[in-house]
Amino acid sequence: MTTVEATASIEGARSKGSLLEEDDASSAEEKKEVSPEEGEGNDDTSVPLVKSGSSLDDEASNADDVDTSSTLNTLDSTDGEPCPRWADVLSTPSNAAVFTPTADINSLKQNMHGWALKSAYDRTKVLSRTGKNCSQLLSDIATLNDELSNAMLKLRPTLDSAASGTPLDDFSTDINACFVSFVKQTHEMAACTQNDIVRPCSEFSANLVEEGAQIYSRYSESRLRCSQARKDALKMRQRCEASVKDAEGAAHALRNARMSKRKSSDDNVTTSATMLPQSVDEADDGEVKLSLEETLKRFGSTHGLAKTCEAVASALADIETFEKKYVDLVEAENKAVADAQDSERQALDAAQQNEEKRLLYMIGVLERFLLTTRQALDKMALDITAGPLELKLDSSQHDAPTPSTPSIFKGPIKSPRRLRTTSDDTGPSINETKLLNLPDELADLRDTMKSLISRQSARLKALKLISSFNEGIATALENFAANILSRLESDGFVGKKSDGKKSGPLAAQLRKNEGESMLNAWIIVIKALKNNSQLARDASKQVKGGNSQLYNILFQADKELKALKDGDEFRWKYLNDAAKGETKAKLKHSQLLIDLGKAKGRLSTLEDDNATESVNGSKNNAAPSVNKAMGKMFSILPRGGEHVMNQMLTPQQRQAVVMEQLKEAETKEAKAAEGAAAAKSVKEQAIASYTKEAKSLIRKSESDERSTWELMQESLMCAVDAVNRFRQGQ
Repeated sequence: MTTVEATASIEGARSKGSLLEEDDASSAEEKKEVSPEEGEGNDDTSVPLVKSGSSLDDEASNADDVDTSSTLNTLDSTDGEPCPRWADVLSTPSNAAVFTPTADINSLKQNMHGWALKSAYDRTKVLSRTGKNCSQLLSDIATLNDELSNAMLKLRPTLDSAASGTPLDDFSTDINACFVSFVKQTHEMAACTQNDIVRPCSEFSANLVEEGAQIYSRYSESRLRCSQARKDALKMRQRCEASVKDAEGAAHALRNARMSKRKSSDDNVTTSATMLPQSVDEADDGEVKLSLEETLKRFGSTHGLAKTCEAVASALADIETFEKKYVDLVEAENKAVADAQDSERQALDAAQQNEEKRLLYMIGVLERFLLTTRQALDKMALDITAGPLELKLDSSQHDAPTPSTPSIFKGPIKSPRRLRTTSDDTGPSINETKLLNLPDELADLRDTMKSLISRQSARLKALKLISSFNEGIATALENFAANILSRLESDGFVGKKSDGKKSGPLAAQLRKNEGESMLNAWIIVIKALKNNSQLARDASKQVKGGNSQLYNILFQADKELKALKDGDEFRWKYLNDAAKGETKAKLKHSQLLIDLGKAKGRLSTLEDDNATESVNGSKNNAAPSVNKAMGKMFSILPRGGEHVMNQMLTPQQRQAVVMEQLKEAETKEAKAAEGAAAAKSVKEQAIASYTKEAKSLIRKSESDERSTWELMQESLMCAVDAVNRFRQGQ
């Protein structure tokens, strides 16, 4: 159930809920006049209960058969009909003495009056606790929303670090804006729920008990006054009965005294002794009518029984006084009973109004909770304005031209003038190529490979951070879903019922104490919360699905980067070694050419100087090996040993030694030329190999780099889309 549907359903529950019909016209109550004779006939109470305007049905008049809690729960209106007044249907009936309000309010057996009101007050205390538990549930849900927003907010630096300075830099700004919008609205929703809904609801639940206590306290005070009036009336009744007994005793004493007087005298007192004096009403016609007190006084004076007659008159006066007081107290008791009945009806009306206010307030709380959620969801901006953004890869990558190898014989070991597109001739690559007499194109390739490795390393770092960001989003959503279900399960709204327990505390309290409208409202809210949990779980799965491709790349990315870096370093080192070998071979060949020229010069000089002597002189018959050994020996000496040879050897012998030196120089020069040619070939092969591999890697890198950045972009879009689906589903 979405938030929009839930809000509409709550509004329907509000319109269908039990609403109190205001009825200011109180029903008329019949008050019964009480006489002392009616009071004397009943020792329990002298005042019949004032019958209320409306009573419970006959079968429900017995207190033992009244289920007040269930009655209160079923007083919701149906089919648009107004709810009946509690004062009319739940006020204490007056057709049995057991329901008298004069009974002790603290007695569990005798206190049957106001039972429905007492149950309503007890229910108010239970509903207050239920309201606090409901507030706690909404508070916990708000806390979970706040935790979700905080978890996503903590991931923002991860995304910033991943996208900074990369082709996703601009795109990450849009992603951040979406998540910031979600986080901000979720946080505001949680704060609004805590401050504007949970805290007032908790205070309202606490005030509910206080208001109920005040209502019941006013009723209790009327009951106490009624009980006290009953006690006073009973006490006065006892005094009245005692005065009657005293009057009877005084009358018997007067009769006995008169009979004693008659026996002691001759007067005929048969009639006067056996009868009291005539009353005022029974006097003969023509005589003055006297009061009973005057009659007793005259009778006492006539017969000498003044004191006894005074005692009878005093007892009769006490009876009259106590009877009057008793009647007044009975009237006061009647008034107290009527006040208690009125107080009960007023208390039931107030309790019903209090209950109605609570019902409307709690339904309003649930409606505001859903409305706050809906407003926050409407304010979220989770739509990326454009499709996949065009990634800006490095456009400086291009195929390097085939390098040409400069010849060492064109000049000293210096690189020809380098014409490069970049103005930086001080970089590491160009310095190496200058030192090794390598083509400038190799420096470009080397710099391109370094840039490629650097970008791949940065791409790998971004890949790890973005996958971590996506995983954090998925984990936050998954934890949110699990925590909502756990919270609902702890209150018995989800999950299987355990053995011996109906359900969790809050769910059981709601089912036991709330009416249909309130239960329907809570069912709507619980369905919305369950729906949110399922939506969060689905969003988490969607984010993880979009992140799985990044994990597949990460599985081999470290190894591929290491292989690329090591391979390039190996090929570059091999190329450097080949270039150094060629340079060394060329230097050696160059030196041997110089030595060969010197040998040829010495031989030419020696032939010119000794032309004549060589014709007439003897030939040198020494072995070639001897001449070679002598040449090596003289070469050790300064200036090639020419001065020593001139002194020690004959011209023919010197010529033979120089010719051997020339042959040896020619042999070394030929070998050095072959070595230089071989070194040049190795260098050319190394250059060709490095160039080929570098170009291939550059072309492959362009394709891989674009696809990898696009996958990262798609995974971020998938995360935003998942959160947007989570929002739209609510």
